[in-house]
Amino acid sequence: MINLLPWREQQARMQRWRFFTRASVPSFLVILGFIAIYFLELQYQDDRELELSILQSEVMKIKQIYAEETNEIKEQALWKKRLERLHNQQRLRQLPLPIDVLPDKSSVEGIGLLVLHCQLQECVIEGSVEALYQLRPFIDGVASEPQVSSLQIEQLMPVTTIKGEGLNQFKISFQLGSEAF
Repeated sequence: MINLLPWREQQARMQRWRFFTRASVPSFLVILGFIAIYFLELQYQDDRELELSILQSEVMKIKQIYAEETNEIKEQALWKKRLERLHNQQRLRQLPLPIDVLPDKSSVEGIGLLVLHCQLQECVIEGSVEALYQLRPFIDGVASEPQVSSLQIEQLMPVTTIKGEGLNQFKISFQLGSEAF
């Protein structure tokens, strides 16, 4: 068979080629697009993972700094408490002996002293007296001391002893002034 129309055959090949290119090029471009998007997404994920690891390391550093600071603050507070205790103990040692504020023996007759203690500048005397009139010279004697201030009777109550005797219990508080130091 002799091909009398070779241009038709060529035209048919061209149409097949155009069909093939029109069908395959868009699908090839779509595949290339998906591959490009996949690699871009992979790169984006790697960047995010890198940023995440950097942030996590920064957070760990900040947590460590915070822990060190809180430990330092706790240690400072502990040392501050220790220093305050030391200052308080030194103040207690510097107080004059509480017995110095007691009046002479003549005004203490008939009074039984049970407790005499001072904490910092606050002092308390607890005791008992047979008759209330005996307490007045004692209070006047304590109040006349120059280092004593803010003297007051906090408690005064009658009590009956086991022997049936009547006593009056008292509690006197006062402050030692700065002249004593």
